[in-house]
Amino acid sequence: MVVLTGSDGKTAQGLIGPDGTYILPNPPKGECTVIVKGMMVPGMAAPTGPKDAAAKMPGVVESKKGVEPPAKYAQANNGLAKVNITGGKQTHNIELTP
Repeated sequence: MVVLTGSDGKTAQGLIGPDGTYILPNPPKGECTVIVKGMMVPGMAAPTGPKDAAAKMPGVVESKKGVEPPAKYAQANNGLAKVNITGGKQTHNIELTP
């Protein structure tokens, strides 16, 4: 799951797909903090993908819920660059390292 938090405290969140893409409907505008965390939503199927998905991203742990990102990214001040949301369709690649 990707979560954006704006300077006004508003948040937007979206699930990360098996291919690593995510969509955040109605994100807060302006500079936003990014966190990435693993989360299984009740009633949803576990992510699917190649069995070696964990090997493609160093530092991740494969679990019954899918592949968890490194725990450090689920915290504030996690080293991820802030993103500036201006409205309309935007693309932001979030680079995770172990």
